[in-house]
Amino acid sequence: MNRFTIKHLFVTGLLVSAISLPALAKETPKTDDVIATVNGTDITLGDVQLYMSSKAATGAPADPGSILNEVINRELIRQAAIKDGLDKSKDFKKAMEVQKTNLLVNAELSKHLEKADLSDEALKKEYDKQIKGADQKEYKARHILVKTEDEAKAVVKSLNDGADFIKLAKEKSIGPSGPNGGDLGWFQAGTMVPAFADAVKKLDKGKITET
Repeated sequence: MNRFTIKHLFVTGLLVSAISLPALAKETPKTDDVIATVNGTDITLGDVQLYMSSKAATGAPADPGSILNEVINRELIRQAAIKDGLDKSKDFKKAMEVQKTNLLVNAELSKHLEKADLSDEALKKEYDKQIKGADQKEYKARHILVKTEDEAKAVVKSLNDGADFIKLAKEKSIGPSGPNGGDLGWFQAGTMVPAFADAVKKLDKGKITET
């Protein structure tokens, strides 16, 4: 098996150009086969394959002719960063924790997705179930939005005294529907905030309520 020891960063290009992945020409290569050594750190076929996979996952082109060169350069930079103590900084440690969390979350999600039934039939069944359980009824309502409870009570009193709802909405409402007389158009209750949706469901036609 060919091994190449790289001692200095400035000779990387010369050495890598001579390597050209000869170790991969073995009849039955193994992932733990060492194809280069960088300052005492072995680079295996598995390291190269993993890097190629990570590039492919991002959509970046992975040229087999230069991939080992990239892996070696990354290792040299990694070693330089450690020598400079960058791995001891608070920002680095925090970033590592974030990456660790992301990897664990993705691994857990992948495990459950592998078990999930995502066939067209299963998805349609779940969709039909959600539709059946949803409130498909549509409502048409107007509302007057004000800032304070006192203003709300004053509006309710005016309406109880016979004031015109549309006119009052145009005058008092601070909501975007105010200029339209408070008209919200047709909507499903589930698209509104819970308190408003509950009030609409319980309200009789032509009546008003305070929420």
